[in-house]
Amino acid sequence: MIEHKLQQKGFSRYEAAAYAVLLRNGQLTAGELSRMAGIPQGRIYGVLDGLEKRGFCTVILGSVKSYRVVNPRVAFDELMNQQRKALTEMEALQEELEAEYNIQGSQSADFFQVLTSKVGQVEKFDELISRCQTTLCSFNKKPYATGFTRTPEQIRADSRPIEKLVARGARARALFEAETDSNLLPFANMVKYYSTIGEEVRITGQLPLKMLLIDGLVAMVSLQNNDASKFKLTSMVVEHTDLTGALNQLFDLYWEKAEPLHVFLEKHHIDRKLIID
Repeated sequence: MIEHKLQQKGFSRYEAAAYAVLLRNGQLTAGELSRMAGIPQGRIYGVLDGLEKRGFCTVILGSVKSYRVVNPRVAFDELMNQQRKALTEMEALQEELEAEYNIQGSQSADFFQVLTSKVGQVEKFDELISRCQTTLCSFNKKPYATGFTRTPEQIRADSRPIEKLVARGARARALFEAETDSNLLPFANMVKYYSTIGEEVRITGQLPLKMLLIDGLVAMVSLQNNDASKFKLTSMVVEHTDLTGALNQLFDLYWEKAEPLHVFLEKHHIDRKLIID
């Protein structure tokens, strides 16, 4: 209904009713409008005064004062101009507030972001990968969030962001906790594929935590969640060089002690030929 649409654009219920009736009839007295639109007699003059001041109707003087609707194209042009002005002012205010927020944010100690949902963590992971310019370092601790039980097609699809990152000149290094027994061959298959797309892979016995380091400046640390009602991991994103610097040193320490992939494969007599075609 027209009345409902008018209310969505800022008209009151009585204003919308009066304007709709006036639009259909062209010119009416206050009494006629009150009766036809169902507006109390004590309210009609205030409603019409508001419409007249906003340019939606004009007053016709005579023995009995009446009201004539203004061409909607003319009336709503003015309304749209007012709204455009209000939008411009709102955008200017938004920019001013954002600038103030950025200033305060850079001066505050709010360097941490905690993510508890799976969707939020996946989106943040993808965002960080896309932001990476020079180096990507990762601790891949069991159990793997995206592991070797995936199909070859899934592994290839999930690896494309890393592949693109390496293609644009960044260095990607990944440390993995070694699998054993029946998991050994599928694990080797997965990490060998990562190696073929340009990621440097090393294997170690145990890692202290799950971690992603971006350009040495941003860290995403994932911790096991003990609450069974929640997603298994809670992640903390840190953007402060005091902590990321220490985490970089921790990564380098484990990297130097870990086995290069070819050594791990030879030790376990695993063919270095790629299994994922």
